[in-house]
Amino acid sequence: MRPSWLDAVLQRFQHSWETNAQFRAMVSGVIGLVIIVGLCATMGVAAVFASNVGGAFGGSGGGDTGAYTSGGSNSPQATDVTFPMTTLTPWPSPQYPNSGPIPASQTPQPSPTAAPTATPQPTCDPSVDPNCGNGNPGGGGGPGGGGGGGSITGSAPAPLKGGVAGSILVNTKHPNQQILININWPNGAHDFPAGSGVTDSSGNGSISVGIVPACPAGHAGQTLYAQVYVYASDGSQFSASVGELC
Repeated sequence: MRPSWLDAVLQRFQHSWETNAQFRAMVSGVIGLVIIVGLCATMGVAAVFASNVGGAFGGSGGGDTGAYTSGGSNSPQATDVTFPMTTLTPWPSPQYPNSGPIPASQTPQPSPTAAPTATPQPTCDPSVDPNCGNGNPGGGGGPGGGGGGGSITGSAPAPLKGGVAGSILVNTKHPNQQILININWPNGAHDFPAGSGVTDSSGNGSISVGIVPACPAGHAGQTLYAQVYVYASDGSQFSASVGELC
């Protein structure tokens, strides 16, 4: 079937609309212009219609004359028309209940929290404890936490020396254990943690604790003792007193 001329026009319009941006812009502009002109024309027709209707009802622009036009003749307006107004009573003032002032609280001020006391440093007397300073576990130094156990076997150098790098020698029942060491030094310093490392396949390990803190003043030439706590990855916990030469 041969397409009609209208189909051909619509096909050409669709092709130009889809492929030519300038064509789309031009058509959009024309459509917008037609809409604007149509709106203006509609507003003009509406204005003329309203003016004619107003004239038919006798409207005039002569100002306030005290009369209105009806059917082509002026009739006086009524001047004694009144409208009823409802009189509102005054709003009553709010009444607040009487009440006395709130008494001051009798709760005493909280007292400041007391500062925690320092943990006493462990002491070690070789004349009482033959194992003092040789690395053997001290009181409470046995295995804990369900682990396999272990011991502190000494230090390097032995004894430790202030201002010199040192190591703690340990042995664990289970091999290849991750080790964490905490130390309370004779001068009151606390290293938590002081060092960490791993034991070998025999359970032996040398755990570096860095530079050993100096002894407190007045103890030159004496051997003081640091309390060393060892924690192994199998849950073992043990401790011992390790000497430091001042």
